[in-house]
Amino acid sequence: MSITFAICVITCVVSFQGFKNPDFRWKLIFHPYTIKRNPKEWTRFFTSGFIHLDWAHLAFNMLALYSFGKNLEEHYYPMAFGQYAKMHYLILYFGALIVSVLASYIKNKDNQNYAALGASGAISAVVFACILFNPLREILLFFIPMKGIYFAIIYLAFSSYASKKNLGNIGHDAHFFGAIFGLVYTLVFKPEIFYWFVSQLKTLFN
Repeated sequence: MSITFAICVITCVVSFQGFKNPDFRWKLIFHPYTIKRNPKEWTRFFTSGFIHLDWAHLAFNMLALYSFGKNLEEHYYPMAFGQYAKMHYLILYFGALIVSVLASYIKNKDNQNYAALGASGAISAVVFACILFNPLREILLFFIPMKGIYFAIIYLAFSSYASKKNLGNIGHDAHFFGAIFGLVYTLVFKPEIFYWFVSQLKTLFN
């Protein structure tokens, strides 16, 4: 069983339970106000990534995770990390769950009304790590096909803008910082990937 598939299964099981039991979901949700006042609640940084708002939210995230996660596993092993591929994949995913919401924690640690849930930050990390390996892969943005590098630029620019403008009830900060973490983590541990990335982009101008 692939790591991606295992994470999808666990996330679906936990999310289903959250759909049925709001109290269960509340115990797992990311709530900075609670975390600040009770450090034992730090696990919410992780657990919030395994619950979702509704079926559509869950389905969209799991589809994206499965599509890109399987691809990233193939890039990580054996090309990038060999026998340590699974370890790096897990660190990337769970590290992104934390890093992607740190900015939201700082902004909202005294806001009782702020709460967040979903795996979007970690999935953004997986997607952007994939783009490092194959920036010319076509990705659909609202059913419009475009190369991964163009998707990445639009995604980061919009997430940054939307965060500043507080557009919608969406964790734009988590999207942005999760994506950045996916790039940085992979490059820190496998810097030669950068040269492969650049060589791929050069073909756009040849």
